[in-house]
Amino acid sequence: MPGAVAADDGGMTDRFALVRTGLLLALLLAPLPATADQDADARAALARYVEVTGGRAAFLGDTSVHVRGRLADASLGGRFESWAAWPARYAQTEQLGTIRTRQGSDGDAAWRTDLTSRKVTVLEGKDREALLGEAWFANEQWAREDLGGGKILLGQSAFMAGRAMRAVEVIPPTGNRRYLWFDGETGLLDRITHFRDQHTWIETLSGWKTLAGRKRATLLTMGEKQWPETYRELKVDSVWSGTPIANSVFSPPASNLRPISWLKGKGVARIPFRYRSGAVWIRASVNGGAMADFILDTGCSLSAFDKTYARNTGLELEGTMVAQGVGGYDTGGFAQIRTLRVAAASGDGVEIRDLKVAVLELQNEMQTFDWNKPAGLIGYDFLSRFVVDLDFDQRILTLYEPATYVYTGGGQALPMTLHSNIPTVEITLDGGCTGRFIVDVGNAFVLSVNAGQIEKCGLFGGTRKQLQQWGSGIGGSFPVSVCRMDSVRLGPFGWTQPIVGLTTYRRGGLGSKEIQGNIGTSVLQRFHCTFDYSRGQLWLEPGQRYPEKEGYSRSGLFVTRWSGRIYVAGVVRKSPGDVAGLKPRDVLKRVNGKPIEGFTQEQLERLLEDSPVGTLVTLTIERDLRDQTLEVTLADIL
Repeated sequence: MPGAVAADDGGMTDRFALVRTGLLLALLLAPLPATADQDADARAALARYVEVTGGRAAFLGDTSVHVRGRLADASLGGRFESWAAWPARYAQTEQLGTIRTRQGSDGDAAWRTDLTSRKVTVLEGKDREALLGEAWFANEQWAREDLGGGKILLGQSAFMAGRAMRAVEVIPPTGNRRYLWFDGETGLLDRITHFRDQHTWIETLSGWKTLAGRKRATLLTMGEKQWPETYRELKVDSVWSGTPIANSVFSPPASNLRPISWLKGKGVARIPFRYRSGAVWIRASVNGGAMADFILDTGCSLSAFDKTYARNTGLELEGTMVAQGVGGYDTGGFAQIRTLRVAAASGDGVEIRDLKVAVLELQNEMQTFDWNKPAGLIGYDFLSRFVVDLDFDQRILTLYEPATYVYTGGGQALPMTLHSNIPTVEITLDGGCTGRFIVDVGNAFVLSVNAGQIEKCGLFGGTRKQLQQWGSGIGGSFPVSVCRMDSVRLGPFGWTQPIVGLTTYRRGGLGSKEIQGNIGTSVLQRFHCTFDYSRGQLWLEPGQRYPEKEGYSRSGLFVTRWSGRIYVAGVVRKSPGDVAGLKPRDVLKRVNGKPIEGFTQEQLERLLEDSPVGTLVTLTIERDLRDQTLEVTLADIL
């Protein structure tokens, strides 16, 4: 999402992906170098676990397990039910307050519902792999004599809470590795260290009781109770073992969504949008209320409303959640939406019913970048109901019914894979640096590259001119180097001298190892873009901006609006603004003799960023309660 610009340099934007609650603790673990003796020791730890939990015969008879119990998560209480069947089928349902979720795998397909349990998404890529791995672990395939096709390594020993522990690293055939920590005295599994992307968290197991023929943990926890937004607890009440479970429990169910209301022509709605500061602004109404300004955001895995807007609209918040942003993490809650109507002044548009959205502190972070205060972000849960067509040249958003949609444009289709409900595609920089990048209509910054991809491709260094600036978003601020690469290729399309943001920051989305970067509107505005979620395709047709060389601010100034005043938020070093003597926190009062109140955000940006080289711009500023006038001569600085 558009973020506040840190004092010193320019700013950038981000969007966030929501992550399931769980304590993300760093734990440095390293397996010992593999030897025959250590492999035998690891197998011995697994064999002892099988023995102390009931013996090999009882373990082999555990071909299916059905569990019911109580659940605490997101500061809410509820119930859960899970099913596991050999070799690697798994399903689980959860009810927390008004939140209902389901997920599962039939051994091949993996799926997950939204927070209403109505919309089913078949998982792809790393999300699919992670859930297949979850199913493999849920069936304890690692304890079979053939290890269920996985691998094991003897881990380190540790002394925890007065007990000796031995870790075994377990690597499933598909999915993420885990460390299983076995109690040296009892042989029982005491805790599990989970890994996913750059995150690490610990699950503890206790309350071991004999249920359905085997000793089983009846209390599973993650996180600490004093941090409710990250604490998760499952208490087992009932267990059934060896009973047949229908295949339909594990297979992806059909979605059960409320019908879309098309306000004019059925199956298609055309809605003009405002394109300002690289963001697509649309008008929407919640629960029949007044229309408000929202940002359309393909990089948002769950629609998010601002806390102040939610409160003023009368929405009731429940629970707590953790949101991952480009700069780190933030906390919020959830709200139930009866209706969400996106419409044009002409009356054309759509309305959907029964949404569960996130509620975060958006306006304080975003109003410093966008002069209007957004009521929220329209994300995947809304957008995936349609084929989403964005014509940046005409500034028209067209929503189509997927079942009847046929592409008739002149573009090319790129395979589009969802990662945490966010579209991704492959992109190549400088002819050989290929990675999977988020396609993020909500990101108004330049094409950005994550730290891992920078290291892999050796993008830092060389003779490229680099401008240092700061970016900010949910979770914090971060440094970024902006430079021109030699070339970029996106499917069949390519151009030279793209502007790219490089950062070694490793928190939040920028630290992802599964995603290599983010494609924002600085790239997407070159095209007429069509997101076909149901078919996994992104159609790109070159638009008016396609042949243009990408520009960078010719003043080196980034301005913001706060409490009714316009401030200099950042100044790029050695830029025309810096040479003229502008500093962060200067208050802009007049531009070329005209009061600043007479400029819209778009007009001021065009003047300072896009005016011809050599243009002289006179700025009257207030600094230390004194007015002074400075002259900025615009120039290409990148």
